[in-house]
Amino acid sequence: SSSHLSPRERFIDAKTMLPVKTEVPQSGSRLSPGARRSFFCRMKCKTVTTTVKEEADTTTGCHRRKKQQGQAASDKKYRVIQCTGYLKPWATAKMCLEEEKESEPEGESCNLSCLVAMGRVIVIPLPHQRPLRIYHTPITVRPLQFISRHAMDGKFLFVDQRATLVLGFLPQELLGTSMYEYYYKEDIRHLAESHKAALQSKEPVTTKVYRFRSKEGNYVRLHSEWKS
Repeated sequence: SSSHLSPRERFIDAKTMLPVKTEVPQSGSRLSPGARRSFFCRMKCKTVTTTVKEEADTTTGCHRRKKQQGQAASDKKYRVIQCTGYLKPWATAKMCLEEEKESEPEGESCNLSCLVAMGRVIVIPLPHQRPLRIYHTPITVRPLQFISRHAMDGKFLFVDQRATLVLGFLPQELLGTSMYEYYYKEDIRHLAESHKAALQSKEPVTTKVYRFRSKEGNYVRLHSEWKS
């Protein structure tokens, strides 16, 4: 069971993408100014609904259409945001409280930092939203790849940030869960055989094309190269 490894309780380092302990010592809160930070998160947004009304023109007798836009409060969705920025120090003279100054030993100051970041919306289209295009000339497309590391039983130990663009999951949502939870049931058999072969061989093992359940619930077709 992976209940003790809930994604809400897991923290990962934005640079190394490795899990870190949630208990941070007091000295760890004093962060270095200028340190780079990059992470994915989800933010709630409201969808805009468009209604069309017809009104009769008294002068011409024709009907005119008017569009009205409004926000549906109950229809809220989440968008994946990639935040990239750096830590900036705050002015200690303005931020420190008198009580904090009295409690600190001499020679120490109140070092506070804020995150200055820019957010970029990551658009992950669903299969029915992807346009069908027909090309008459060959086009070279670079496949989107990501790296993951697993325990012997298949649980995620490390997930590359690029997996969010393919699967929709944030890296910390996959950590501690088994890869077999997301496979299409008809693909589990040959994937288990490839998994066993990869553990017993020193050479990389390439899987057949399989289906992996994404965050939206649809299945994405992937093929992987496994090595132990």
